[in-house]
Amino acid sequence: NVALVTDKYGDVGNVTLDATGNFSGPVANLPGGTYNLSARYGGDGNFSSSVSAPISLTVTEEASAVTFHMDVLDQTTIAPVPYTGTLQYQYPFYVNVTVAGKSGQGLPTGTVNLLNGSSVVMSAPLTSSGTAFISTGASAAYSFPVGTSSLSVQYLGDNSFSPGTSAAQQVTVQKEQDSTSVGIGFYQVPAGQPVSFTASFAP
Repeated sequence: NVALVTDKYGDVGNVTLDATGNFSGPVANLPGGTYNLSARYGGDGNFSSSVSAPISLTVTEEASAVTFHMDVLDQTTIAPVPYTGTLQYQYPFYVNVTVAGKSGQGLPTGTVNLLNGSSVVMSAPLTSSGTAFISTGASAAYSFPVGTSSLSVQYLGDNSFSPGTSAAQQVTVQKEQDSTSVGIGFYQVPAGQPVSFTASFAP
């Protein structure tokens, strides 16, 4: 095999030589940017290792596609289920993001922002598979406010993939259900005597 090596990113792939010691064909997944590319042969029992002269190469960014889906916790099974339009304030709410190249080749890297309207409310790094998981509500750093919000995800781009923003989806948050109770210290009190009341409020 022959390794393809750049002066900017190191090894970026391998190609296999044919019986005549040549390779000719397409090479996918080269990183974006301008850099020098060389071919490095590791040698075998008959031939010593060698490195080709570098060539200057410019790979333009590919357009990115950003999608996401939303989950909530099922109150019976405590397992994530698709959001269907019912969400109480500060209840756990999850955003699952996928970023891919329009060609389907390669995996984007970098960061995505979660937007409420035009405001960035949370950020997360992409995993090695081009996905991100963002948790809101409960003990998270952000909870969507009561009412209807327009949610979208913004990808910031990297050397190989250009920035992009998903289509917006709406999330409607209802007021949290509360309970109020009142307790009385004594149920039989002589006339004219004070009565002790205790009130409690729980979200």
